[in-house]
Amino acid sequence: DLASEVTVNVDDIAFTSDTRAIVSYTLMFGGLADVSPRRGEARVVGGRWAVTRATVCSDLQALDVSCA
Repeated sequence: DLASEVTVNVDDIAFTSDTRAIVSYTLMFGGLADVSPRRGEARVVGGRWAVTRATVCSDLQALDVSCA
């Protein structure tokens, strides 16, 4: 189960508003696949910061995994 072994290192955060940010980061999947550098969007949802679905799907596609 590769998803349980994901390590995320945040390299930079650029706030574009009070509720949105562009995040630059590096992903390591189980120490096997280095998927970097990555850029994605985070938004405030329900008072908490969350990575957008489009960002997660982009990360999965980089590993040849489909995002339904």
